[in-house]
Amino acid sequence: MPNATVTFAMPFDGTPEEPIELVGYLFDGRNKLIASAPVRDGKAAFDLEPERLLRARLFIAPKGANLTTAPTVGILKRVGGYEPALRLNPATRN
Repeated sequence: MPNATVTFAMPFDGTPEEPIELVGYLFDGRNKLIASAPVRDGKAAFDLEPERLLRARLFIAPKGANLTTAPTVGILKRVGGYEPALRLNPATRN
């Protein structure tokens, strides 16, 4: 199946005093990193095959949070990465 852009909206409570650059990291059901994307305007858009979202986990962390080039779920948990609950709508790919 061809790749598609899958977008996750991430509303934030309040506005930070200074802008924070965030990155979304998407992992498959085996905790393997499958994609990463910057968070812009409260959304992260990933270019991937939609079926790879089965049992996927999304983590959000500040850019430059002392992460390795290929962060793991364990590392993201240790640096305080946020794991929102995913709600997938296959019709809209959001």
